[in-house]
Amino acid sequence: MQVFFKYKRGLVPGALIFFSLLLLTFDSIVEGKSQKAESFFLTLLSPLQGAVTSGWSRLSKLKERVSLDEEKEAILAEVERLRSKVTDLEEQRLENERLRQLLAFKERKSFEDILSGSLGARVIGREPTNWYRTIVIDKGRSDGVERGLPVISYQGIVGYVSQVWDNASQVRLILDGDSSVGALVQRSRVSGVVKGKGTDICEMVYISPQADIVEGDLIISSGFGGKYPSGLRIGTVVEVKRESYLQRAWVLPTVDFSRLEEVLVIIQP
Repeated sequence: MQVFFKYKRGLVPGALIFFSLLLLTFDSIVEGKSQKAESFFLTLLSPLQGAVTSGWSRLSKLKERVSLDEEKEAILAEVERLRSKVTDLEEQRLENERLRQLLAFKERKSFEDILSGSLGARVIGREPTNWYRTIVIDKGRSDGVERGLPVISYQGIVGYVSQVWDNASQVRLILDGDSSVGALVQRSRVSGVVKGKGTDICEMVYISPQADIVEGDLIISSGFGGKYPSGLRIGTVVEVKRESYLQRAWVLPTVDFSRLEEVLVIIQP
């Protein structure tokens, strides 16, 4: 009986130790299964999480790019506006400069009588097939313009009025093949006739073989023929060709016809 009680006293602690180990083992198994389940779900959700993260990153970059593009467009629009403003201001400056030159030319005392009755006009058109032939100005019959009137700029002779309408006129340039101007070499007073060639260069003809004319000479109007007043600039000699019985010279006009915008029509020569 005593032995039984000794055995019983040892059985209880052993049972407790056994159940403790059993619980620990069960917890370990459960914990292992939980970790495996967690690992399984993490593996399953990992691609989705990556896609969401990548999509969000792309969306953020897209929003940033759109914001930068909008800012860039705004900056470019402002730059273009400022460029247009600068261009307008430069146009006004250049126009004012041309008008001042034209006014200064008009107020020259030596031409006071000739230019006191002149009429300012703007170039509004050119012959599309030949820029060396004619131009159109914004003054016509209602402004007192008539056929045959000389047209000049502060640089020199432009041409003459060849056709008139109510509010506009056509001007035949001295570059045209049908145009001619009585001319003088300003330095030596040698006379001749400057004719258009249909190009940007004119030709001075009817020059005697002994005449004193050289490259660089300034050619002015002689007043012969009555079409143009005397003393107006025509051009500069760029080449002289001596022939058996005559000389001829090539003359570069002092008027820059490619940039001609304002002119004076001499109403009362």
